[in-house]
Amino acid sequence: MKSLRKVTITMYLLGIFTTSMLTLNAQNQATVLESLQAKKWEMQGMTDKTSEIHYQSDIYTVYLNGEILCKYEYYLSDSIDEAFNREKIGKISNGKYIISQMIVDVNYNKRPVPISVYEIVQLNKNWLIFRYTKHSHVLKFKAKE
Repeated sequence: MKSLRKVTITMYLLGIFTTSMLTLNAQNQATVLESLQAKKWEMQGMTDKTSEIHYQSDIYTVYLNGEILCKYEYYLSDSIDEAFNREKIGKISNGKYIISQMIVDVNYNKRPVPISVYEIVQLNKNWLIFRYTKHSHVLKFKAKE
């Protein structure tokens, strides 16, 4: 009987410990938005040029050979949006898709600015891999130290 009681108490304590560790791990895990913003991301596969992306809270900047190429407004979404919705910028911290639209100056030909939708395939402290949803192109970025 004492043996059964010890096993029961041990299992109970083990359950509390496991639950506590899972909760602590979930609290320490960065959101997608935090992970995107934590590093500059260098595109892989380019031989004669360097291309980087730097995410901030509401925009990301694309650099080519160290020079700013363009800037985009963006937000995260769990679904593919057909139109860019500025109301969503910065509102969702986790999402499967990056929805973006280029920021243009007033001299832009008055054409509608298209949106881009990227599916996040992998995101961790070392890699950002996403797929352009209109094609099958996969872009791979390595975290820049």
